[in-house]
Amino acid sequence: MNAKKILGAAPVAATALTAVAPMASAATLNVTPAAYAEGFVTAIDTNARTITMGQVTYTVRSPAELIDLHAGIEVDIAYVMEGGKRVILAVTQLEDAEGGLVD
Repeated sequence: MNAKKILGAAPVAATALTAVAPMASAATLNVTPAAYAEGFVTAIDTNARTITMGQVTYTVRSPAELIDLHAGIEVDIAYVMEGGKRVILAVTQLEDAEGGLVD
């Protein structure tokens, strides 16, 4: 089978899939997609409920989310923008190549 026949069928297949199962956009569902950041925690403020990585500050909804975190650890953060603030949905401490936590 030549490339022209294979590539010629691709738009038809894509159109058929779209017609059968249209995808809703985030705007249609009124959902804000998460953004992601990875880096080293430079500061934790339990009173303000914030984590700072470099010059960027993220807010947690509950101070309990800060219990196992401290400056110097590497984390992966999923967040959304709410009222001009970066509000954390999830924060995960990253592991090194051996499976241990990165400090």
